[in-house]
Amino acid sequence: MRAVLQRVISARVEVEGHIVSQIGPGLLVLVGLLDSDTEKDAEYICRKILNTRIFHNEETGRSWDLNVMQKGYEVLLVSQFTLYGMLKGNKLDFHVAMPPERAKTCYESFVQRVSKAYKSDAVKDGLFGAMMQVHLVNDGPVTIQLDSRKDTTAELNQSGKRSVGGRARCRAIGRDLLKLNVNQFSCRSAGALRAVPVPVCRLQTPRGQFRTEPQLRFSAPSGALGFLPCAFR
Repeated sequence: MRAVLQRVISARVEVEGHIVSQIGPGLLVLVGLLDSDTEKDAEYICRKILNTRIFHNEETGRSWDLNVMQKGYEVLLVSQFTLYGMLKGNKLDFHVAMPPERAKTCYESFVQRVSKAYKSDAVKDGLFGAMMQVHLVNDGPVTIQLDSRKDTTAELNQSGKRSVGGRARCRAIGRDLLKLNVNQFSCRSAGALRAVPVPVCRLQTPRGQFRTEPQLRFSAPSGALGFLPCAFR
């Protein structure tokens, strides 16, 4: 599950010229559902929305000190499956997003979860599946991205049936580079462990020795190039 938090002075959602929901100071949150999302993902995003310290504390003068509940502000949730859009050339593809039939139920359940964790009269939402016009006054501007998965990129590549291959390489950057050793390790490729040569850099500097993480260079069927970190066995 993904969410985009925007600290706002005010926000509202309109459908066909009619105001569906509106809030004063608080958070406008765009919510995207991944096809494989579970209750655990919803719980994580809910907790982060309500507890992220994104507001200024007037009493202490500290920035990034209070969350939306401590301020007593409102939350406006808006469903947005395009948060899981993937580019194939110049064309957008949304195959990893949760299908509309399931997403509607999961989204409504998520809205209820946030309402129960905070207070129902302070949590508003848009109209699922509708063509909405979202108006907001971003305060700052401040925009924060949340993702319930630690390695969404690798998961999306796997769900899109993209195989990881090609040669591995290690890039080491350091002013005091004195020594470079290359060893062999195993890496995770296409959801399974298999032995491939993966360079691991050990850098010897005047302050001591440290090891950098290797990277895999991969080529997707679409021709796009990218890098993924290796997982050691």
